[in-house]
Amino acid sequence: MKNKLVILLLIMFNIVWVSAALTIFLNKDKKEETNELNIVTTFYPIYTIANNLVTGIDHVNLINMTENATGCLHDYQMTTNDMKKLENADILIMNGGGMESFIEDIAKTYPNLRIINASDGIQLIKEAKEADEESVKKDDVKESEDYNAHVWLNMDKYQQQIENVKNGLIKLDRKNKSLYEKNAKVYTSKINQLNQELKETLYKPVNDKVIIFHDAFSYLAEELGIEVAYSVEIEADTSLSAGDIAKVIDEIKRNNIKVLLTEKQYGDAIAKSIANETNAKVYTIDSLVSGKPDKDSYINGMKKNIEVLKKALYE
Repeated sequence: MKNKLVILLLIMFNIVWVSAALTIFLNKDKKEETNELNIVTTFYPIYTIANNLVTGIDHVNLINMTENATGCLHDYQMTTNDMKKLENADILIMNGGGMESFIEDIAKTYPNLRIINASDGIQLIKEAKEADEESVKKDDVKESEDYNAHVWLNMDKYQQQIENVKNGLIKLDRKNKSLYEKNAKVYTSKINQLNQELKETLYKPVNDKVIIFHDAFSYLAEELGIEVAYSVEIEADTSLSAGDIAKVIDEIKRNNIKVLLTEKQYGDAIAKSIANETNAKVYTIDSLVSGKPDKDSYINGMKKNIEVLKKALYE
């Protein structure tokens, strides 16, 4: 009787084990069939690139780690919500060039997370204390605040970022290579057309020296071939001392500067107070670091910038 009971228990155990193994196998097979890819971008400009590149790819889930209104990530502190988004991520796409100072912590916390650097191999502008800016080649982009990370405002370099993201996605998701290539070609074509419009419209500007109130505009100036006579560093919660303001005014008068370019996100109060003491005029440019989750947001924003620059550089 005992032998029969033991045999019966063994049979029941085997049935349960086989059933469990079969369930795991079927669930694994089902997961492989769906094969969802979770992609996270660090902030809005990179989200816009990725949003264009994943068009029509059903298995991809794309989210932006930071809020679309966050702006630049200088001194950004990771939140609990950010970390939750990264827990299930397969790929993180970053801007690079020193924008994400927290990237090393992410890499240590999530060692299996695959990271795409959109600025890899792009020639960045080296930060300088005064007006001098030196372009340097960075094949292996190391995170450093010594470099200006606002690459996307130069459309030639923005197209390089698109190419980098495309190549990174293809490397990690080869079965959708043709779709990534198709989407990149479509988006790059739109950017290239807009880039030609920028260069033709703003060819040989009358006002070829400017003062900028955000270092992002160094890339716009670089592409247009205009000189940044002085760069004023202003954040949302900072102001200029009387001595700094006097220095800017002196620079305007000494170089006969007529154009002050301010950033939409930070306002123009300081620039206007300086303009009142000189013959310079204030023009507001969008650095395109925030907005709606719209695939054409970069294009629409840059078109508005071109209209502003028409007035600024030719009046």
